[in-house]
Amino acid sequence: MHYEITQEIKQIACNWMVLLHTVIGASNPKYDQHPEDIQPRETEEFYYFHSKKWATRIILRFIQKHAKEKNYNKEDNKLFSDHWYTHYGGALVNALIGQFAINTTKKVRYFQLKCLQSLIN
Repeated sequence: MHYEITQEIKQIACNWMVLLHTVIGASNPKYDQHPEDIQPRETEEFYYFHSKKWATRIILRFIQKHAKEKNYNKEDNKLFSDHWYTHYGGALVNALIGQFAINTTKKVRYFQLKCLQSLIN
């Protein structure tokens, strides 16, 4: 994710956005009631919070590297950034804001805040 990629690869990467958005926006009443900051490994609860953390982290890195207009001087990156924000940015902001209504672990909340900050700035 940290290397320069071509426009075609960026479009392929957008196919992942629906999956990542689904993981980030997911809720589970059983786990969201009383999240522990340290879950026992190899449990469903561990994988639930772990996948939310990593999905948010992947999108955060993608935004920072490939979808922020102000990070680029090249015109093709600006076009991609505009395309990405039009198709995915607003829905992702809504999903992240919706997550603040439910409990989560400190690590997940940290990456949610960082991702939201990156989307808004």
